[in-house]
Amino acid sequence: MWTLLVPPTRARVFMPNAAKEYEAYKYKDLLLIATNKKYTYVEAQDYCKEKGYGLIPYNRKDLLEPTDPLCYQSKKGCWVSGRDKDFCAYIDPKGDGGPYARKCKEKQHAVYYTKWLKLKKK
Repeated sequence: MWTLLVPPTRARVFMPNAAKEYEAYKYKDLLLIATNKKYTYVEAQDYCKEKGYGLIPYNRKDLLEPTDPLCYQSKKGCWVSGRDKDFCAYIDPKGDGGPYARKCKEKQHAVYYTKWLKLKKK
């Protein structure tokens, strides 16, 4: 059974007795997944598609807002959606919180999103 803890600004979902592959957060009407493992950009894309999510688009300011605490302030950095040949969009903790280009073959954390599914009360 899952336990849902709700701090004032976000929700963390924890799965007991399981390795923490990722951390999940509720942000507005979205479910965000921040990986604890590092992936190349292509691996990150494959992983999120397998789970039914998408990488947060680098050019959507409304969706980039939660990357500030998840990628920039945490100093983890993470892939977001956007690619130009061998360079991919990355929230760099050494930058100013916005997306930067990094070589796609580097292994980095990633952040995904999907619509929050509201659970029906029984």
